Amino acid sequence: MRLLIRQGLRISAVGLMAAWPLLASEGESAAADVEANLQAMKQSVGAVRGMSTLLFDWLAEADPSSAVSQSQPPKVMNWADCQPVSAERIKEILVPPEGEDLVFVDGWNHPLEFCLLEDPEIDSWYRVGVRSPGKDGRYEGTEYEPGPFRATDVDRDLVWINGYFVTYPSP
Repeated sequence: MRLLIRQGLRISAVGLMAAWPLLASEGESAAADVEANLQAMKQSVGAVRGMSTLLFDWLAEADPSSAVSQSQPPKVMNWADCQPVSAERIKEILVPPEGEDLVFVDGWNHPLEFCLLEDPEIDSWYRVGVRSPGKDGRYEGTEYEPGPFRATDVDRDLVWINGYFVTYPSP
């Protein structure tokens, strides 16, 4: 109230009291949005982790020598260097554990994107990956510097390649 008066705005106590329910409901709505986004982020992390674990296990079983490249990981990950694979192909090769389903969407119901290098003759560091575009449904690009981002940055891409998260939320 003092700030408003200092800025030359005058609000009567009656006017402030009348606006209070609206201000309170906006605050509650914003808090609910934050909570919903954090929950969606947790679901996205679970979806990416679950699918990536199944893919990595499948790759290690199909050809143990190709599960991890012998070359050093790049400092900047380029998703475009990992061979894209369709959800249909993933459905063909993966069998979910008893009582579980394969998950193909993130917490905001956006499709996950997959990459998989099935040819063991090709020497590439990029073998298998899963990514989520975040809340906005648009990928940031193809190049990712490994490291965390704030969990409240819900539009950030969640990226997993070759056994670990490249980009991921941290509290």
